[in-house]
Amino acid sequence: MAIPLRLTSDGRVEVDAHLISAPHRARGSVAFVIDTGSQKTILGARDAETLGFPTEAFVPYAGPTMFGIGGKGKALEVGRCRIILGGGALMTDLDLIYFRPDRETTTKTRGSGVRQTRQRLFALPSLLGTDFFSTSRCTLVVNWASRTGEIRGP
Repeated sequence: MAIPLRLTSDGRVEVDAHLISAPHRARGSVAFVIDTGSQKTILGARDAETLGFPTEAFVPYAGPTMFGIGGKGKALEVGRCRIILGGGALMTDLDLIYFRPDRETTTKTRGSGVRQTRQRLFALPSLLGTDFFSTSRCTLVVNWASRTGEIRGP
């Protein structure tokens, strides 16, 4: 079994999935960015909102400290979710993490007394981490030269 991937023009590797959370009564389609540098699979803020997850009810993540370069936020536990790839060809249950996005506000005052305020929101996309590959015992294969890729299942 082979599930095709998308290689985006900005160098991302993506896969379409269906995500189900029975405890939160949330389900729907998610485009995961495959991140081999992330040990955990992360539910992105936009997907959490679209699927109707009650993000305010999530509890702080109690696992080991997580480091990354993708943005700023507070790690929270989503709980057990089922991730389904290839229309049911490959599925696994994982404990997902959610990063509550942080806002950064900067204020500058120009010489004429005009104040300029700028806000940035740090929000990660949904990331498929290495926990998915170890749990489902599948392999990621990417050919950068031909811009093709797939996930091969057991």
